[in-house]
Amino acid sequence: MKRGLIIVVLISALLLISGIAGCSEISNQEQQADNQTAIFTNNKTIISVIENATPQPEINETIPNQTVIVCAKENEQFSKVYTTQYPESCCEGLTEWASGFDTSVSIADKCYETMMLSGNPVGTCINCGNGICDSRENPCNCPEDCKNGEQAQYASVDQFCSSEGFKRYCSQDNPFIDELELCKLCAKTSKFIIKAGETSYNIDTSEISAPGVKIKVNNIEYEVGPAQLTQPYSPISAGDLEFIVTSISGSNSTILVGITKNFTSGETKTFEFDGKTYSVNLVVLGSEARIQVDTQPYSQEGYGESEISAQNAPPYGYYPEKIGNLYFVAKKVFASSREDIADYATILLLFEKEISA
Repeated sequence: MKRGLIIVVLISALLLISGIAGCSEISNQEQQADNQTAIFTNNKTIISVIENATPQPEINETIPNQTVIVCAKENEQFSKVYTTQYPESCCEGLTEWASGFDTSVSIADKCYETMMLSGNPVGTCINCGNGICDSRENPCNCPEDCKNGEQAQYASVDQFCSSEGFKRYCSQDNPFIDELELCKLCAKTSKFIIKAGETSYNIDTSEISAPGVKIKVNNIEYEVGPAQLTQPYSPISAGDLEFIVTSISGSNSTILVGITKNFTSGETKTFEFDGKTYSVNLVVLGSEARIQVDTQPYSQEGYGESEISAQNAPPYGYYPEKIGNLYFVAKKVFASSREDIADYATILLLFEKEISA
């Protein structure tokens, strides 16, 4: 009987030990499950974050299928060419402005093309459409925000036509000058400049009202007119210049602006009118003067050559002869019979201009 009791005790002891081990194993599994629940709360890297937990080996692997989107923010640059240096696009809601290629010009609230080239494939992100004309916006790249000339490069046509920008965009170097609406703006304006050598004349139309025109030359006002519809013309002096009004219609007028210069035979003089440069060469040939006009750079329209004779002075009037884009009157042609006296001619050179008040 004692032997049987001993066997029962041993069996009970074995069962007790087995139960304790099973409970311990279940407890460890539950702890590991808790640890794993905490571990996977980090979306990027799987690491152990539970304090006082059973130490776990550190796992350093990234969760797959996570894409990082990089875009350019407002006023930042983007490029679809230099993709290692700039983002390829703007962030959502922004406008991609191709600033590296944009050579347009804004005058007041209008935009004009220049047909010039710029080869920088880097753009700028602007917040166009938010109702605010920001520093990088203008009537060309965001007309809906920049109204009434806000942020325009030039406040008015007059400002543009008397600027260095007009000379740059509308010079004879631009093969598209005759096609550009931008350059046609200055065909009829109230302000322009004439340069003869180092002398400049700033001309401003202050009033156009039949029968005459009031004009300021270097801020001194003169009244010229009435209109002379047919030749011969009798110029009206205004300081160093002479004016001939050929038409008046409402607030518009067409005038000839003249300047008188002496030429030694063989001499070339340079004049600048309305942004264009003209070279005038004169050679005395007996009683006539041969005049050659060229533009810099050369243009067929501006080129011309002719021989003109001296004309009688007013009151008989002049019959100007057009050579190239200019008009000429030979007031005097002198051919000397002596070697120590140079041949020369006195020439009235006239520029034609449509003006508005």
